[in-house]
Amino acid sequence: MKFSSKKLGKALASLVVQEKTSSEDLVKEVAAFLVSLGKTSKLGDVTRSFSKEYNKQTGTIDIKVVAASKEAIPSFVSFKDAKISVTEKIDASLLGGVKLLIDDLEIDTSIKTKINTLKTIAH
Repeated sequence: MKFSSKKLGKALASLVVQEKTSSEDLVKEVAAFLVSLGKTSKLGDVTRSFSKEYNKQTGTIDIKVVAASKEAIPSFVSFKDAKISVTEKIDASLLGGVKLLIDDLEIDTSIKTKINTLKTIAH
């Protein structure tokens, strides 16, 4: 059976948002479905598609913050009429500063990137 990860993710998001389906039960059913097809490698694609569509339907902005330390992670204020989902990750290799990933946009103010940029310019 062929299926599109993107279409499946969109359909799942619609079920959760519009039909108020339990996301826990849905995850179990989707996992069982993918296992039965031998397509567990598609789970990442389906979840990314689901998240993108869910955020679109609920007006949620997904922000991923990567910082060298917990103290470097900025606190976020809410935007008018927007929901924000923040995921935090610590990466000591950044040396300082932060990386913000907002949907497909990346803002990198890390010291690691600044040093690498200077190295590139110097050579």
